[in-house]
Amino acid sequence: MCVILLSTFHEKPYVNKESKKPEIIEFDNSTKGAVDTLDQMCSNMSCSRKTRRWPLCVFYDIINISLVNSHVLYGHNMTRKSEKVMSRKKFAVKLSEDLLAPWMKKRLDAPTLPRSTRTIISELLKIDMVCETPKTNESNKRKICAFCPYKLRRMTRFFCQSCTRAMCGDHRANVCKDCSENE
Repeated sequence: MCVILLSTFHEKPYVNKESKKPEIIEFDNSTKGAVDTLDQMCSNMSCSRKTRRWPLCVFYDIINISLVNSHVLYGHNMTRKSEKVMSRKKFAVKLSEDLLAPWMKKRLDAPTLPRSTRTIISELLKIDMVCETPKTNESNKRKICAFCPYKLRRMTRFFCQSCTRAMCGDHRANVCKDCSENE
């Protein structure tokens, strides 16, 4: 294996007599430990997924390195305060929850959010869900859901309170998406 190094730091081609390596190689070997440590920490706990797209690989590496860096900063701050430091796994989970919480709260406001997704988000945010069911059609006739694809043809008795379009269990809310956007 051939290693090529270019440096403006070393002026003269000095070779160490004991190891028979140039000074630039000796310097590189003595200072590259941090890179190996970072690679090891990233490989121990990684968010990377198998992909064939190189930009996604670069993105995963950026996320992994950012996570290690943020945990190191967090650790330094906690030791300075004489407090207990979380493990890196707990830190990663807590960080992801804190970063996703505002988006999940915003998503809960969407009236057309399926009930299953709404339940999962409310459990993650530890929010009690107020279950208001939309009104049923007075004539008790079932209609096809206006929001499902044509091929599904889901029948329902529930409808939007403002425009009276039919809504199945997956799309059920007091007011449909279109009406909530117009308000």
